[in-house]
Amino acid sequence: QQRPLQGPVVARQDSLGVEAPQGAQEELLHLLEHPVAEGVAGVVQLAQRAQVVRAAERSVEALVELAQALARLGVEVTLLQRGRRACRMGRYREAISALSTSQRLRPSTTTLTLLGRAYFDAGQLKKAQKTLMKAGKNPDALLLLATLYQQMGQASKARRTYKAFLTYHPEHPKAERARQRLRLL
Repeated sequence: QQRPLQGPVVARQDSLGVEAPQGAQEELLHLLEHPVAEGVAGVVQLAQRAQVVRAAERSVEALVELAQALARLGVEVTLLQRGRRACRMGRYREAISALSTSQRLRPSTTTLTLLGRAYFDAGQLKKAQKTLMKAGKNPDALLLLATLYQQMGQASKARRTYKAFLTYHPEHPKAERARQRLRLL
């Protein structure tokens, strides 16, 4: 005997009036194990079964994608943390390696800024400059870039960069220090 889809298993009805069950495994098994009625009722039952199967497939696909994304994120966060820690400990080669990989996996201005800091601290000023410029309006990147320009003797670029920092981040906690440095240039 066929039982209609009803109760908590029913999530909604589509435009054709076919009930779409909420991914319940029991309902899927029930629909697949029981014979289909004849005629129009059989067609409706087949449509219901197809919807259940498609919903189950989408759920599995979504879970697989979520698991993959979480795994990637875990690796990325670990690389970012490892790079940050290595930089603090003065192990710049390790920091640059971890942060470069993290940036390839999941680009961000935070990672670029940390990578620029690692290059800067390692004395690789051209790479630091190039990397920090890619970080755009990130406040820490702009301040470090201005400092880099000062160390390279490029006062006009340092002034422009401090002014950009103050334009984009006038209320930043380091804004007053940037104003002082700008006055000294």
